[in-house]
Amino acid sequence: MNQPNVILQYIEAGASGYVLQNESVEDMMEKLHAAKEEKALVSPMVAASMIDRLTQLANLDMPLAYMENKDNMIYELTPREEEVLGLVADGCTNKEIAEELVIECGTVKNHVHNILKKLEVNSRYEAASIFQAQKRPASLAVA
Repeated sequence: MNQPNVILQYIEAGASGYVLQNESVEDMMEKLHAAKEEKALVSPMVAASMIDRLTQLANLDMPLAYMENKDNMIYELTPREEEVLGLVADGCTNKEIAEELVIECGTVKNHVHNILKKLEVNSRYEAASIFQAQKRPASLAVA
């Protein structure tokens, strides 16, 4: 699991660094020390993914203050809506979500509609961005 986009998802969720399973002990220690000092060591591929992601975010026209106002809105979702939103954030289509949760596609559409309404957003992408901003794993991910 060393794909740059997977690592980028961890970083977006709050990880301060990453260590690949096949890295040497020296490389691992260097990255751990860097994370402790709030510095980041990333590969050129991950750096390129980060630049692409920053470009995408810059084109969103979604100011930081807007995101901060959404901080607690995700907790207004039902457990099922949060589950659906997690799958939306993973990039699943309504059909894929329906298959995963063993529900009708129309039910998924209803859940997505309710999620967008509760989060006061207009797109699945905006809802997924809020979800990812709220769900932060531990500060260091091992990929």
